[in-house]
Amino acid sequence: MRMQRKFFPVAILALSGIAACGRETPEQAPTTGESAPSSASAPTPTPAPSSSASTVSVDDIDRWKRGMEAELKAIQDAAAKLADAKDDNAKLEALTASTEMNTIDAAAAGAGVDRDRYRRIRNTFSDAVAQLSPIEMEMDVAAMPAQMVEQMKEARAAAAAQLASQLPADVLEALKPRAAELRQQDKLLVAERLKVATSAR
Repeated sequence: MRMQRKFFPVAILALSGIAACGRETPEQAPTTGESAPSSASAPTPTPAPSSSASTVSVDDIDRWKRGMEAELKAIQDAAAKLADAKDDNAKLEALTASTEMNTIDAAAAGAGVDRDRYRRIRNTFSDAVAQLSPIEMEMDVAAMPAQMVEQMKEARAAAAAQLASQLPADVLEALKPRAAELRQQDKLLVAERLKVATSAR
């Protein structure tokens, strides 16, 4: 009980970081039958094109994928260390190692770029595939009214269409058929990080 009291605040902090890293999109909703907020049907605001988005290349898609693979391994290594930890200091060290701040270097190394470049690549593509992937990957729409689902899909399609003004044409075309796979990989990182944080309670 004493250990739980000590690590609960730490896990909460880690969970807060995970939520920030998830970069969930505005149209996402609970996977239960609860009503979605009324703003869910409104088109997703489109940010102004950024220089980082305009400078990504088709090769950066594979760099991001390799970076996510390396980052996942770093998180899993941290989880293994947490499972083997014998004292509070070891648990805290393992928990800290699983955070984005500490796994970003592994991701950048896997991608073959520096951490700032990798972060730009990741942020650009993570936002893009969140719009390009099927809405069913983000929420359970089975219990929602058909009209609401249609409105959400239309809003999502409108947001995806705006990517044409944010990404180079060749990059967008190369990204579209891989969006669902990459989105799933991106979400897996968040889920695995969450597992480590909850295990430290």
